[in-house]
Amino acid sequence: MTSQNRSPRFSRGDLVLGLLGALVVALVVGGVLWTRHNTSWIKKQMGGSAWSLTYEGTSASGEPRATAVRYRYNPNQFKPEHRDKQLGSTKLPWNKQVVINTGAEARMEVTPAGEGIASCSTACRWSPRASLQAPESPRCAM
Repeated sequence: MTSQNRSPRFSRGDLVLGLLGALVVALVVGGVLWTRHNTSWIKKQMGGSAWSLTYEGTSASGEPRATAVRYRYNPNQFKPEHRDKQLGSTKLPWNKQVVINTGAEARMEVTPAGEGIASCSTACRWSPRASLQAPESPRCAM
């Protein structure tokens, strides 16, 4: 009897198994990278990231009253639509906390009573909702 030495070569099955394993690893790594890159875009489209704003209106001089206050907000941070709200005669100082979606425009107007001078300001605070990085800040137009 002759002894048969096994050669150190890989069989076709080993090669196919190795290639399938490499393909699975590449798909997992690619999926993780794609998800990391596109999650912000998806959340921006859905409005899942938002800013919590506090609108503030004060009287700089004259009567501490505004004839009109208008501001913009998003009623649902997961939907892109916004609403503009208008209040009639309002006592100053006045403030309101609202939610503005990522990339949306924040807007506030205060019309002072008589010859008074009113000032407007906003304070922004990001509400993360499981995102790893802060979204772009809202643009404030006053």
